[in-house]
Amino acid sequence: MLYWGDLLPGPDWGDLPGQAGFAGETRPFTQDPGSGNATQRATSWNLQNVWHSERWLLMALEQVDAYLEKHRDHFEAQLKDLIRIPSVSAQPDHDPDTQRAATFVRDDLAAIGLKAELISTQRHPLVYAEWLGAPGKPTLLVYGHYDVQPPEPLEPWLSPPFEPTIRDGNLYARGATDDKGQMFTHLKAAQAWLKATGSLPVNVKFLIEGEEEIGGVNLETYVAEHRDRLACDYAVISDTSQFAPGMPAITYGLKGLALDKKKLEAKK
Repeated sequence: MLYWGDLLPGPDWGDLPGQAGFAGETRPFTQDPGSGNATQRATSWNLQNVWHSERWLLMALEQVDAYLEKHRDHFEAQLKDLIRIPSVSAQPDHDPDTQRAATFVRDDLAAIGLKAELISTQRHPLVYAEWLGAPGKPTLLVYGHYDVQPPEPLEPWLSPPFEPTIRDGNLYARGATDDKGQMFTHLKAAQAWLKATGSLPVNVKFLIEGEEEIGGVNLETYVAEHRDRLACDYAVISDTSQFAPGMPAITYGLKGLALDKKKLEAKK
């Protein structure tokens, strides 16, 4: 269970423009700390601390929302640039493109303010990044992938698969929803928190692979060999579905793949 208090950030109120400095210590601002019995004082202090923390969080969320809205067009342009990279992991002719996509994601994470790197594998690189500036808070591991399925057959496409096109308010292209769009949303959320408030409310690690569409064998090997580095309290993945537009869904379980081969023989 992730409790509300787990998400309450730790910076001073002074980190928020226009706010009086407040270090987040538990202190009542109307009651003499020496008055009342110990239980009353502790209760009062705790309630005041929760009140201050929740107020901080609400103000921080307002700043994050404002930052996202202000940079919306730029973020959309960035996403389109990423989608234009035909990072088809299953086709060796596109290996340079998968490398470009990995570098794009790594560079964006670094520009946001995270410690980011490319990790070589036998096929396509992994992207790893982390921000661990919230001691005592939970750690989230965000998973995504930058590779895409081949676009063939091309005939059903109403627009070129690697040229993002907006129709009726929706963005259409290969990778727009599997998984560049969702993955990029997490990157921009982290950017908004860091740029608007100076920190994240929790510790965050990103692990973005380039082989999800071909089985993710190298990811499996890396995870098995780097369990300590990837240790976290919660894992977040948005490579899933929702029932309908405007109806968010929380996917709490994922199924694997079951393959079988059947051979049928019939009389002529």
